[in-house]
Amino acid sequence: MAHYPPREARKPVRLAARLNHDGAWSDVMILNVSRKGLMAQGRRPPRRGEFIEIRRGSNVIVAQVRWASCDRFGVLAQDAIDLAALADDSHRRRPPCTVNRIERRTAPRPPGKSLPTAQDIADRAAASARWGRMFEFACVAMALALLGAVLAEGAGELLSAPAQRARLAMAH
Repeated sequence: MAHYPPREARKPVRLAARLNHDGAWSDVMILNVSRKGLMAQGRRPPRRGEFIEIRRGSNVIVAQVRWASCDRFGVLAQDAIDLAALADDSHRRRPPCTVNRIERRTAPRPPGKSLPTAQDIADRAAASARWGRMFEFACVAMALALLGAVLAEGAGELLSAPAQRARLAMAH
């Protein structure tokens, strides 16, 4: 019976990450991590033996897939995995948008950047309606011109047939 070295301790986690394999990116959930590997879950798991890249924030893990089944897979990392850095969510937190310590949405507007008035909105709506009517008129005019050309062509063919028969009869 073969004796395998004891397995490294796994730390259960739930960390959202991005997976690059076959040149395409997809979302995965890292389910557990050890110093040299991890298990993840995703919609399209990579195949066994494939080399992949997993990114979470500024952390990049290059690894080889050791096993895959259904929607989960396990990898052996090229380098040691720093769990503390991987679990750090500071890359997701953004400082609040402030202007001189005033929340952006409550800060006064700069000159020339006032909110549109009801009259401005009504004027824009009227201008938009005028453009819409002009566009509609142009489309109907083009359709009528096309229909007129088709009818003229048909009438020309219809009237030319008797004239052609008369010419043939006179020629004999």
